[in-house]
Amino acid sequence: YRSLMFAFLIALLAIYLVLASQFRNYFQPLIIISAVPFSLIGVVLGLLITRTTFTVGSFLAIVGLAGLAVNDSLILIDFMNKRKITGKSLRAAVIESCAARMRPVLITTITTALGLLPMAIGIPHKSITWAPMATAFVAGLSSATILALLIIPVEYEFMESAIARMRQKLKC
Repeated sequence: YRSLMFAFLIALLAIYLVLASQFRNYFQPLIIISAVPFSLIGVVLGLLITRTTFTVGSFLAIVGLAGLAVNDSLILIDFMNKRKITGKSLRAAVIESCAARMRPVLITTITTALGLLPMAIGIPHKSITWAPMATAFVAGLSSATILALLIIPVEYEFMESAIARMRQKLKC
């Protein structure tokens, strides 16, 4: 478990570095990476509800979710940035981006979850080895998507308005 925790932290660091270089911003990658705890909430709840034990496979699913959970928030943040560049107000950019990107985000999550669902529930036979990983993956991805669609726009608007206020204070 120690080596998997190290791999998880390295994955988060690598994701942050790539996002920081792409966005040329240090704060927006933090918003994007905040989706990872959303997936951890789902993993814990999914394993508790199904009464599945936490195995090495479950931990591997968490490491994989670190990469997949950021995709939804990455799509939203990128679209919000593009809308702001076109001259939209912050609130209009957030609302328009959420409306435009909700369907693609949900479709990718649903197709991934449906692909892993037979393994998670044990069709045709439940695997002791792979079922905990699939359960963790499906539950984590589902919660990460739902919470990202609800919380990432709030975080983005809060962060952007705070940065704007700081810039105003520094000009005075």
